[in-house]
Amino acid sequence: MFANNSVLSVIVPTRNESGNIEALLTRIENVFKDSCTEVIFVDDSTDNTPQVVEMVGEHFPALQVRLIHRPAEQRKDGLGGAVVAGLNAAQSKYACVMDGDLQHPPELLPVLLKTATEKQADLVVATRRSETSQVSGLNIVRNLISLVLDMIARIFFPRELRGVSDPLTGFFLVRVAALNLKALRPKGFKILMEILVRNPNLKKAEVPFSFGKRLSGQSKASAAEAWKYFNLLWTLRFNGEFSRFTGFALVGVSGILVNSLVLFLATDALHVYYLVSVGLATVASTLWNFILTEAWVYRSQTQAAGRVRRFGLFFIINTLALSLRTPVIYLLTAMFSIHYVVSNLISLAILTILRFEFADNIIWNTASPIPSTSTPKFEAWRLKMKKVFSYDIHDIVTVVSEVGLPELEPFLVETEIQQPTIYVEIGIPRQKKPGEEKDRYVRYSEIFGHFGFEVGIEMGDPIHVVASPALRFSPHVLYTNVVEALLR
Repeated sequence: MFANNSVLSVIVPTRNESGNIEALLTRIENVFKDSCTEVIFVDDSTDNTPQVVEMVGEHFPALQVRLIHRPAEQRKDGLGGAVVAGLNAAQSKYACVMDGDLQHPPELLPVLLKTATEKQADLVVATRRSETSQVSGLNIVRNLISLVLDMIARIFFPRELRGVSDPLTGFFLVRVAALNLKALRPKGFKILMEILVRNPNLKKAEVPFSFGKRLSGQSKASAAEAWKYFNLLWTLRFNGEFSRFTGFALVGVSGILVNSLVLFLATDALHVYYLVSVGLATVASTLWNFILTEAWVYRSQTQAAGRVRRFGLFFIINTLALSLRTPVIYLLTAMFSIHYVVSNLISLAILTILRFEFADNIIWNTASPIPSTSTPKFEAWRLKMKKVFSYDIHDIVTVVSEVGLPELEPFLVETEIQQPTIYVEIGIPRQKKPGEEKDRYVRYSEIFGHFGFEVGIEMGDPIHVVASPALRFSPHVLYTNVVEALLR
């Protein structure tokens, strides 16, 4: 075991890169001649790459060369899993992740490290997308694919990726202690994407670089890796609830058929104006979708007592969606001469994800009460909060909130607090359970309920506050009436 005296840990995930090892170590040694640097190869190879690493590493005494050769059964998480294994093994304050094919220039390592220290950044991204960057290692097709994948990621995570010009790069430096490594669930090769989404409070910086040509070996890009990428986006966006969205989507497809049938019959058989028919079709498909969604998708969450309220909310969201769909349908039909049935299908498809988000988080709220911080379920609950604000009040009381609280701005800290005194979540406060202790849970609701001021407070360690969605836009009200009272 090497002494923990290196200034930087360089993590290099490899798979059949034997022809690049010596050249890579030579260039790393050249830029860190007077500094102790750790180089960790995390290897998933089926060739002689691990033997080459062990043999060649002995020729670079100035470097601390380490090898982690993962057995076949540990490689299912791909390059991302290899990077996480390297981060867990890193012994330096900072770790830099880079490819082993020399498309990422080792000469940029000191620049990344200097940028991190001077700007006190937790993450420094080597970007291919700045005005001064150059990309020679990707042909036109691969460069276009990369841009499309980047655009799709930003649709899924506009807030988390703001300020990062190249979230798909595999060349970046991190302050290891700033990451919650246990939260990472890598799939495929776009590990930076997951780091950004799972750790939204990182202080970030960027450095441009020229993406070079591969020295040796084959590119690992493939259709299988692309599938893993989309699977990663889906998992991060929907917290792994694939089956629930699939059920919701299947019900939606059946509803589209009902919607289209009613639309066609009303317009062609009864000669109703097509935009009026759209409204009639929406009412029919809303009834159909609600019945199936209640009985199938959310059957474990549904109870007869709240059915009228759920239907009301479901009807409202479909009516609001109709108000958004109508101009889209008119534009497609009147301006672009697309058949009104096809225009209707396009508008329904566009709003499917939006409707699911509303249904999953508001109508059939699936969020469970916050578990104890001593249980594994606590980590899963915390990860559902994609963006949090952490406040440390004189090392006495800590608050983690899904909403920024302006009154606590002086106590805002960059690193997310793992075991706060108070957690504040946006959602629908649960009903009080039969027989629950009086002082254990308090729920308060004003006249507008979910659409106004409504909170649920569960006393415990931590104290769990669930505030209605409207309070997201009234942080002063949330703080003054709830958080401040708890702090007192």
